Amino acid sequence: MHLTIAVEEAEKVSEADLENVVPAVVKEFKAALAEAKELLVNNKATQEEVNASFDRLSKVMQMLSFNKGDKTQLVSLIEKIEALDSSKYIAKTWESLATVLEASKAVVADENALEEEVAKSYEGLLREFLKLRLKPNKDALNDLINKAQSLDSSKYTRESWRAVEKAVEEADKVMKNEDATEKEIAKAEENLKSAISDLKIASNDTTNSETNNGSNNKDDDKTTSNSKLPKTGGTNTVYILIVGAILVIAGGAFMFTRKKKSDNSLK
Repeated sequence: MHLTIAVEEAEKVSEADLENVVPAVVKEFKAALAEAKELLVNNKATQEEVNASFDRLSKVMQMLSFNKGDKTQLVSLIEKIEALDSSKYIAKTWESLATVLEASKAVVADENALEEEVAKSYEGLLREFLKLRLKPNKDALNDLINKAQSLDSSKYTRESWRAVEKAVEEADKVMKNEDATEKEIAKAEENLKSAISDLKIASNDTTNSETNNGSNNKDDDKTTSNSKLPKTGGTNTVYILIVGAILVIAGGAFMFTRKKKSDNSLK
């Protein structure tokens, strides 16, 4: 009796009613209904078979509310995203979007995707799409770096030029960073502009002072080097000659005195 009632209710479901139901449910519904009808006209069917058929048909009929999701908006959004040039966007934001995009494409490819799944997929993809960030324009910063590198460092004081070198180094890091934000680029540009504007022309006195300091350093190096020589080395030549002369004179006087004494003794 219970299977007969289930078949009667199932036959009230039209093809129009099944149009929005997911294909897998429609397929199972038709198979379960056909099996139930066969058992009703089969005199040899056991009670266990009838009960199992009833459970199958009643279960699938409860799933007729599983409507297919409308994928029109999801497909449209996917097409829009795939038309974008990924190189124009900050890598982190694009990578995050790409992951969700693949999941949404899988939902579109799934003919049995439920309405709730499609809606959830669309919402997630839309949120990631809105998080996309274009790479800020670095042309102005690049031009500023080129300007700084074209300057003649010899015309400026060392201290002011070091500030420019440091600013250029930081700006170059920002240029190489694909994920650099607009704020980071603006800061690097501002710092480099400031360093260039603060450059001080080196005067002749400053240049000579730096040159003399360099020369003095070299002389100091030489002095330091010579001071390391052994103290016993290198006796003064003039001193040697004087001492030698004194010894010669003294020796001559000694010989003369000795000879005079000898002569006196002979007398």
